Amino acid sequence: MKKLILLIFVVAASLNAQAVQGQIGQVPVVAAADNSPVGGAGNLTTVGSVPYVSASGILNQDAGQFFWDATNNRLGIGTATPSSLFTVGANNFTVDTLGRTAIAGYSTSAQLAIGGDPTALLGDVTIMRQGRDTDTGSNYIQSFGNNTANGRKLHLGGYSASFNPASGVVMTVDPANARVGIGTTSPGSTLHVKSASNEILSDATTGDATISTAIAGVRKWSFYNQAPGNNLWFYDWTNSVSRLTVQPGTATAMTILAAGNVGIGTATPVSKLDISDTSNANLPIVSIRNTSVNGYSPQLNFDTYGYSGTPAAMFSVLNVIAGYAGAGGASVSFNTKLQPQSTAVTAMTILGGGNVGIGTTTPLAPLQTSLVSTSTINEIGAIIERTGGLASGLARGIGIVFKDASNATLVGGVAGIREGPGNDWAGGLGFFSNAAGLNSTTFAGLTERMRILGNGNVGIGTATPAAPLTVGAAVGSPATNANAVIINAANTTLSSRGGNLQVITTNTSAIDTGGSIGLGGQYNTLANSVEFASIAGRKENSTVTNFAGYLQFITTADAVAPTEKMRITSTGNVGIGTTTPSTQLHIVSAGSSNAAARVSNGFYGGQMLVNTVGFEVSSIDIGTPLVISSNTELARFAATTGNLLIGGTTDGNYRLNVQKSGSSGTFRAYDQTASTGSTLAVFRAGVAQSGNVLEVQNNAGANVLSITATGALTSAVSIVAGGNITAGTTQDLSWSTRSTMTSPSNGVIALYNNAQNDFSRLQWGGTTSSFPSIKRNGTALVIRLADDSANAAIQASSYISNDGSSGVTGPTCSAWKNGICTAL
Repeated sequence: MKKLILLIFVVAASLNAQAVQGQIGQVPVVAAADNSPVGGAGNLTTVGSVPYVSASGILNQDAGQFFWDATNNRLGIGTATPSSLFTVGANNFTVDTLGRTAIAGYSTSAQLAIGGDPTALLGDVTIMRQGRDTDTGSNYIQSFGNNTANGRKLHLGGYSASFNPASGVVMTVDPANARVGIGTTSPGSTLHVKSASNEILSDATTGDATISTAIAGVRKWSFYNQAPGNNLWFYDWTNSVSRLTVQPGTATAMTILAAGNVGIGTATPVSKLDISDTSNANLPIVSIRNTSVNGYSPQLNFDTYGYSGTPAAMFSVLNVIAGYAGAGGASVSFNTKLQPQSTAVTAMTILGGGNVGIGTTTPLAPLQTSLVSTSTINEIGAIIERTGGLASGLARGIGIVFKDASNATLVGGVAGIREGPGNDWAGGLGFFSNAAGLNSTTFAGLTERMRILGNGNVGIGTATPAAPLTVGAAVGSPATNANAVIINAANTTLSSRGGNLQVITTNTSAIDTGGSIGLGGQYNTLANSVEFASIAGRKENSTVTNFAGYLQFITTADAVAPTEKMRITSTGNVGIGTTTPSTQLHIVSAGSSNAAARVSNGFYGGQMLVNTVGFEVSSIDIGTPLVISSNTELARFAATTGNLLIGGTTDGNYRLNVQKSGSSGTFRAYDQTASTGSTLAVFRAGVAQSGNVLEVQNNAGANVLSITATGALTSAVSIVAGGNITAGTTQDLSWSTRSTMTSPSNGVIALYNNAQNDFSRLQWGGTTSSFPSIKRNGTALVIRLADDSANAAIQASSYISNDGSSGVTGPTCSAWKNGICTAL
């Protein structure tokens, strides 16, 4: 600055060196004591004024604007009284002999002072507003670059009486330690801000207001107010992402208390993290997200120290993972550990579809529990517990209810019920349903339908079952059986088809389908059980809409498949050993050696009524006869002899003794299969009116076989014998009113006419002339035709005549010997 001013003076002096005192290179000044004019008339009159060339081309002066104080060696510009080596105006710019410069001030003690009176100011550079050097609070800048006493710092602050930077400083720059202090003269860090107003303001006129940090010139973090939207961001420059975003609002967004409690949406958090939402919108209060496109899942851990070992270890007792498995959908899993060294197990899983699994990660229903155990006893899978209430009864129960989401009405429920008070631990289960039309929202509005007591008794329609299975409420005090099934119900009629117990199958209509009841028990020492027998009601035909049915009785032999043993058809026929009984009782034996039916008795006799006519089979005692009677005795079988007596009272020691009082006894064979029914034959014994002892009649009532008292057998039909027919030695075989054949002696057979005094002929093969016969002619036999119309020929290999002579009609005999023709 000094060199520049000197140059100006040199140039000015060269313009008119002869008009002023001095020499070349010096600043020309007016020095004559008599003020004799130099150049123009009276223009140079003031001592110390610096001449200049005026517009008229002559030297002139203006001591008030340009003045040299030769006494003090001071130069003044804009002033005739310079206060320092170089003064501009009223101390607007001064430079003293020590080189200290003051701008808009007075003489200065600082190397550079701008504003105020710097004579007492400290520091190498002082900047203060002009005329405010005595105005406390005026702003200034002080530099102590060469002042070791003040730390060689730069201070920005206000005026103080002592000019002590500590009392009014606003900002201090400590270059020695690379620190900046705002509100403090001794910054303790790179940026140290101290203020009673508790505010640090970053005010951007355009764009974002930002405070940033960097390492080695590389920006790492920024804390800035985003211009559009007015959001506050905590920005990570390394990863180019905002780590924290705060949006403007009228309520406190987050509060951190001195105890460490963090409140979001509340200014008074009562826990380490307290989140509160007062909005009326159904929006998430907490969201945990993983925005990676690689399928990673957001997780939430709850950690603590475990003491199973030494030293204690931090481990995650609960880990919550929200995942997404593509087509498998989203899920949330809750994983737990028992000890630090334990393997984490998935305790609960919630699928995206809403299914919840406890002990399973693939629940198939809204709630599914699974217990993995190798124990051989029952283990608890879930517990529902209640406290309070009455000591026992329904009001002491706790249960699960079921409802339809379309309304608040319950549809049913299951409850565990304490049966006794105090320490009586007996408890049962109650099953409830909602009666039609009832708006039930509590258990009290439901109706109990079934109860299982602590002793195992099951009641349907009753809460006090007296047997293992009791259906319906008991009326009065009925007898009970601890091993019975009791059904208490109103009587049903035959026409109602509503049995008190029904077993109905769901198969498509088909023959031989229908409900069954199996009866069985244990069959070995291992308590294994099997069905021994069953009863079934089945469809009797395959016709649709035809519900005729049969009752089937089934048993099983050892190690073979069950088989039907008896059937009652829809018509009432009973079949034993047959599935197609054709009569009311149809018994088919399994083999020829097996009895089809047997009626037996114990030690003291008894009876069996077969129908309402009064047919009765009875046996009074061991060894007594088996009697068949209908009001009166009809037949008797002697158990000791095996004799059968039909009619009468004494069997006469006959195997079969048929008697009938008042008339002859009769056996009748009847054809039941004929459309109208017909008599095949009638057997009558002791026919007094004909003298016959046995008669067999056909369905017309005519005798076909008769036996007289003398033993004569008369038959009106052919007698066919499968074996020998033997007659007595004096008995004949005769044809009624015709011929008789007898055997008067061994090897002799006699043929007679009906009168037994002659015999006509014996026909061979037929009765016409086409057949031969032998006819008696006196004492000779004649070969005749069968119709006796002519003689018939006889052929033989030899002929024997009475006298052995020839003349016998027939083939020529070529040789005779002893009356016998030996060759033809």
